[in-house]
Amino acid sequence: MKNTNNNTGAEGNVLLFTVDGKEYKSFEQYITGAQIRHITGAPDDSSESKLFLSVKHPWIDELIQNDKEVDLAREEIEHFYFKNILLLVVNGKKYEWTKEYITGAEIKKLGHVPECDELFLAIRKPWPDEPVPDDKEINLARPGIEHFYSTEKCEVKLTIQTPKGAWTDTFKLDLTVEALIAAVIAHFGFATDGNYQLKLKGTTDHLEKSRTLKSYQLCDGQVLVFTDLGKGA
Repeated sequence: MKNTNNNTGAEGNVLLFTVDGKEYKSFEQYITGAQIRHITGAPDDSSESKLFLSVKHPWIDELIQNDKEVDLAREEIEHFYFKNILLLVVNGKKYEWTKEYITGAEIKKLGHVPECDELFLAIRKPWPDEPVPDDKEINLARPGIEHFYSTEKCEVKLTIQTPKGAWTDTFKLDLTVEALIAAVIAHFGFATDGNYQLKLKGTTDHLEKSRTLKSYQLCDGQVLVFTDLGKGA
C-alpha cells in the first residue's frame, strides 16, 4: 500500500504509518523511536519492550531505538510493532527471549551451555534449586527474572554394544577410554589379549584410548560399539 504523502491537511503533507496494526498520521518526514512511543502511549524504551520496523522477507525486521530516525516519505507505508522481550539469566549473563515458555535445551543453546551439562533453575532458599531437563518447559512470564546455572556432570549413562551382548551402566566421566575397555573385557569375560576398540555408534572413528569420556562430551543414552580389530590390525 502506497503512502499518502501527496495528501495535504491543515498543516501540510500527511504521512501515514501503523503501529501494531493501528494507523497514525504524521506531518513530518522523519520520526524517531521515542516519538512513536510517545504518540502511541507506549512505555519508555526498555529491555522488555522493543520497537521494530517491519521489513519485507527475506530481510530481518529492523530494531528501532529511541534516537533512530525513520523516513516516512518512502513509497510504502511503514509498519511498526512492539515486541515484548522476556529476560533470563544463564550462568550470570542476561539473555532475551520472545516466547512465554523456554525449554532446557533452548536455554542451553541460548546460553552456550554444553549439551551434557546439568541445568538448574535457582529457587529462593530454603527450597532446593530445580533441575531443568532438556525437555522441561519454564514459564518466563512469571514475576521477576529467572536465573539458571549449569554444572558439569560427573557421570554418564552409556550402553556398550559387544558381540556378547549390551551393557548399560553409569560411568565416571574422568574414566579413560582404555579403562572403559578394560571394564568391558572384565564384565563380559573377553580374552585379555585382544585388540579392542570403542567407537560411537553411527561413526567410523575409534575413540582414543588415552582420552577421558569427558573429553568426548558424551551424553546420557549414547551408545558405544565395542569391537576386536584382531592382532594383525
